[in-house]
Amino acid sequence: MSSEGVAMRFADEERLLDAVRAARADGFAIVDAYTPYPVHGLDAAMGLPRSRLPLVAFGAGLAGVLFAIGFQFYIAAIDWPLNVGGKPLNSTLAYMPIAFEITVLLAGLAVTAAFLYRCRLFPGARPAAVDEAATLEGSCSCCARLAASTARSHRGGRPPSARRSADDAARDDGRAPARRGLAGRLPERRGRPRL
Repeated sequence: MSSEGVAMRFADEERLLDAVRAARADGFAIVDAYTPYPVHGLDAAMGLPRSRLPLVAFGAGLAGVLFAIGFQFYIAAIDWPLNVGGKPLNSTLAYMPIAFEITVLLAGLAVTAAFLYRCRLFPGARPAAVDEAATLEGSCSCCARLAASTARSHRGGRPPSARRSADDAARDDGRAPARRGLAGRLPERRGRPRL
């Protein structure tokens, strides 16, 4: 993923949400958003799909419980059978505490590994800071980043075909062409946008 693009900084989350919705409505691709705290509805406004981490957790947990029960059954009933007090060799209830622990362990490790892999947070990865204010301790600013390709291709705020037809229609009606860009729809930005 390219680190090029246009960064916007806002004072609060309402302005960030309004700007993200307006930019997506005009066809811009929102690459990422940085906030000092979780913002309800930001993922839906950005158009992000649901996370697949629960599927990873379920798959790893299922593998963990099957491995734990199968391994304990193999040891207790097949490999080294011991008669302890006349109990059956395959006493499944005795396997449950270890099976639960292995399930939780494998699910937690798999989700952590999948999250780090998906976010590209591996050792040696270089962080890409969008704006100095997004990383300052005690900062309350919210930042969003537009993709460079959509920022270049939609300079007028709309795809070129839609922009041309709206301007042509305005000229045909004798009106002035519509204002270009998102300036009328986005909240006021503070500071200069950073790449």
